[in-house]
Amino acid sequence: MSKDILIVDPILRGSRLVNTSYAIAGFLEQGWQVHLLTRREAVTDHYRELLGDSSHRLHAVLPVPAEVWFDKLSVPLIRTCLAEMRDLGLKHQISTAFFTGWNEFFPALPFLLGWSAPLRQWRWSAIDYAPGCWLKEAGKSSGKEMLKALAKRLATRHALGRFPALQLLVMDERVVDPAATGLPASLRQRFRWIPDPAPAPRMESGPVVSPGLPTVLVVGLQTGRKGLADALSLIEQQGSDMPVRFRFVGRLADDTEGLRERLQRLPPSQFEWSEGFFPEAVIQRHYAEADFVIMPYTRDFDCSSAVLVTACAHGKPVITTAHGIIGFRVRRHALGFVYPSCDTLALAAVIKQLPPPGSQPYRTIAGNCRGFAAANSIEAFQKAVISGLCSSETTSATPRIPVAR
Repeated sequence: MSKDILIVDPILRGSRLVNTSYAIAGFLEQGWQVHLLTRREAVTDHYRELLGDSSHRLHAVLPVPAEVWFDKLSVPLIRTCLAEMRDLGLKHQISTAFFTGWNEFFPALPFLLGWSAPLRQWRWSAIDYAPGCWLKEAGKSSGKEMLKALAKRLATRHALGRFPALQLLVMDERVVDPAATGLPASLRQRFRWIPDPAPAPRMESGPVVSPGLPTVLVVGLQTGRKGLADALSLIEQQGSDMPVRFRFVGRLADDTEGLRERLQRLPPSQFEWSEGFFPEAVIQRHYAEADFVIMPYTRDFDCSSAVLVTACAHGKPVITTAHGIIGFRVRRHALGFVYPSCDTLALAAVIKQLPPPGSQPYRTIAGNCRGFAAANSIEAFQKAVISGLCSSETTSATPRIPVAR
């Protein structure tokens, strides 16, 4: 098999950029020649920080609108991407593609390959960030959600039929667990679990025992699905009765910009906000200095999150909503505390019962967090990604899904 690979990531922002950088490093370490096909404005400060010294070949040519985050790409844009793939394949003799995200192309992409038959013969691999339609619990949703899940299942079957060498990589261990999945046995071999990559902390990190209130960190770009409104409502309702102080490091998205005025009214004794782009070293410092990390996701956010594994790498107990893969992992591995999404009273009860930093209960949870991060290392992610493309050669190298002790 050729050792040239085309990594396709039209988003290349936030945690997607981080995961793409890990994948590129893994392939380069194995002696692959890596090409990255992405959007025209890909070279940002974050890109330079993570990939500026990398020896991959950058093809920043896709006309992706600046406002696109994880939206579905238009059919004309997908056609443009396929045409670039075809041309790069012919020019550089590439016949292997790895999509660091499948969802923005799906389900349109499989239906557009008829005019470019050579691409169908490539070896394909793709991360599916939203594989929840295959879970048995998906059948308990509303009628509308059940129809959406059925439509995705049928479209996925079609895609797997048109891509004879496609492997779908999922960051949800429930999907490949026979007890939890609705995935038919005939398709199960086409899906592989890969871990969320947990970065090794860049500095010593432990509970911050100080005379002040414990710090709860809110981090990253806050879209509506991230649930920042939960934390905001809690602070507004509880006021000075709260036994913690919130620190928000990140930016508001367009759909949460309406929260700005309310956030700015909060007293500094209860809420601190650092807004803007921050290098990884600064973000790591905020994790290290926090006592807890909160992920108050809404019900429609049910996929994995780099915030969880990063918090765990620093040994920080998490507070999160009870649904989805994040809630599942926190309960299964005893990584922190959960509450029902949008239930401010339940969140207040959790906050008021948090163990003091440095106490034995806190140290126990912190140890669980570090153990979970160790089982989901960057190296494990890289091995799983490469194995997904070379499954016939490296099946034995597929990482085992970590289980609770």
